[in-house]
Amino acid sequence: MLTSTLHHRRTTLPPRSSHRTSRARVRQGARSSASPRNHSTAELLSLADTYAARVLDGDLPLGAQDASARWKLAEVGQMTVWLVQWTPGATTRRASAEAVTVLSGELRVERWTDESHTQRTVLAGGQASFTQGSKHAITASAPEGSPVFAVHVLPTEVAPVLLLPSELAPRIAEGAKVVDIRSQSERSAQGPLLGAVAVDRELLEHRLDPAGALRLSAAVDTDVEWIIVCGSGHTAPAAVAQLRSRGFRNAKAIAGGFEALRSTGSLDAVLGGVHNHRDAAVMASH
Repeated sequence: MLTSTLHHRRTTLPPRSSHRTSRARVRQGARSSASPRNHSTAELLSLADTYAARVLDGDLPLGAQDASARWKLAEVGQMTVWLVQWTPGATTRRASAEAVTVLSGELRVERWTDESHTQRTVLAGGQASFTQGSKHAITASAPEGSPVFAVHVLPTEVAPVLLLPSELAPRIAEGAKVVDIRSQSERSAQGPLLGAVAVDRELLEHRLDPAGALRLSAAVDTDVEWIIVCGSGHTAPAAVAQLRSRGFRNAKAIAGGFEALRSTGSLDAVLGGVHNHRDAAVMASH
């Protein structure tokens, strides 16, 4: 489906020369403020443009998708380039530098500042970019049920890191801490994740901040290996990306979330984690 979809999209895009011209306009108007590792917005946009063109031209061999329906296209310096197959309606939230080129379907882009909230739709062939610290959300939209594909460029240190359920037990044995960010309604419907600390998604950074007044007792520094679990694997990767952009370099997400842990018989692995009474009280309060 990927090949036929992108072939069709390639034939419906403007000629490559005008495709490049539109990219140049986007880059010309983009801010060039540096993101982590001194990657400017213009660099991120240029990489997204280059790899989008290569995908559309069919000159990039694609291996297997990872658990989040992504193909890792390249690591360029401190940047990682992904081809992402979006599930219609899926949303990611980040506060990191990022550039996106939409190949098919549509992405709704929202931005927040202390003073404003803006929203726009990026159509196939269009781009969006975000500077480091820019709070934003991206939601997939698929007119007439068409697949949504996009090329995303992120600084490597904020590229989401996923663990398979089978990899959880060894990480816990090494001291990793499991955090359950499901909503109360999700936990009621799916069941508890015994051994994990339950934290509201909106409070996650405050709970893990070693200098925060609301920190968990296990949050001794930003090097703690936090393993984030959501309901079905859609929310945790974005949470991990945001944590990594704030310096939590060892944060990881479980691919497929709680549902994957349950279907693979891995729920008991979480019981191997050691959380003290204060953190257990946090879990019990949710």
